[in-house]
Amino acid sequence: MHKELQIQSCEANLIKYNYLKGYFYVKNEQYDSASKYFLNAIEMARTTNNIEFLAKSNIGIGLVFDRIMQPQKSISYYKEAILLADQIKEDKIKLTGLVNLQSSFGMCYDENEEIKYLDSVKSYCFQTLKLAKELNAKKEIIRTYVTLAGSFLSEKKYTKALQYCDSVIFLADSIHNKSQLHSVYFKMAQCYIELKDFSKAISAAKLSLQFADNNAKKANAIYRLFEANKLQGNFEKALQYHEQLKTLDEEVLRNDRLKAVTELEQKYEKSKNEKTIKELNQASEIKTLRIRVLLFGIVLALFIILIVFFAFRQKAMKSKQLFLEIEQRLNRSRMNPHFFFNALTTLQGLAVKNMMENKWPFTCISFRALCERP
Repeated sequence: MHKELQIQSCEANLIKYNYLKGYFYVKNEQYDSASKYFLNAIEMARTTNNIEFLAKSNIGIGLVFDRIMQPQKSISYYKEAILLADQIKEDKIKLTGLVNLQSSFGMCYDENEEIKYLDSVKSYCFQTLKLAKELNAKKEIIRTYVTLAGSFLSEKKYTKALQYCDSVIFLADSIHNKSQLHSVYFKMAQCYIELKDFSKAISAAKLSLQFADNNAKKANAIYRLFEANKLQGNFEKALQYHEQLKTLDEEVLRNDRLKAVTELEQKYEKSKNEKTIKELNQASEIKTLRIRVLLFGIVLALFIILIVFFAFRQKAMKSKQLFLEIEQRLNRSRMNPHFFFNALTTLQGLAVKNMMENKWPFTCISFRALCERP
């Protein structure tokens, strides 16, 4: 049981590692790497039935698609995360999914301007507000008010939009909510321009510029200042803001170009490294193949040598055996001296006996015939 708990703990830590690594790469705007780690976390969480990190990782991959301007794909991941959070009664995870989901529908509306997306934005905003107020989640309440202000601005309901902007200003902290304050003051400036209240529009645009934390936001605020001053008839002031906007646009363009060049250099280096790795792998494979061929040749040569050795040895053994057989035959063909002596003694005795009986000529002829027999 203890071993099983250790294994589960290791798997949970590995899921958490991939999840946190994904957010690390999101923060560093390396979205390919981020998606890889989030997808790894999703796969492992699904395998181990870790619903909590499965929901969190779905939110993570949805965030990646939002950052690369593909909100349609992020919507499905956020919806999945919300369903999973409902299963395990994790309201904080559900709230994060709802906040991100309303933003994704807002991006879809900005791209297509289809009213169905705007309706979805408001629907999820009201769901988010209800849950956020139950959890006393101030940050999520502020974000939702900002989104609702933008929705009513798109519908040209300027008074309603201004009410939600005022709600954000009332709740927001000038230190921790700069981005939201910039956004609502920018929306307020646009609302006042549409309502022909150019003085308030200029005041709101100046505050939007004050809370802008990057050049793109500064450019948006300066453009609202240029527009409001121009419509109010302050052409000198409008020209000054136009010059600032032009300078800022050039700087933004220069930075964008520098960023594009840097990205190209990174891609080139990545491609170069991949090519080098591929070449090294090929060289290693060729070297391995050569070693295998050499080893095969050595084994084959040894095998041939063994065959020749055994064939020669077999032939030598056969020759030796044949020599032994011949030698044995020769030995067998030699006449034993004792036998020869005994035979002569016997013949002598027969000859003496036949001489006595006058048969010796016949005996000599028989002996001669016997000796001549092959």
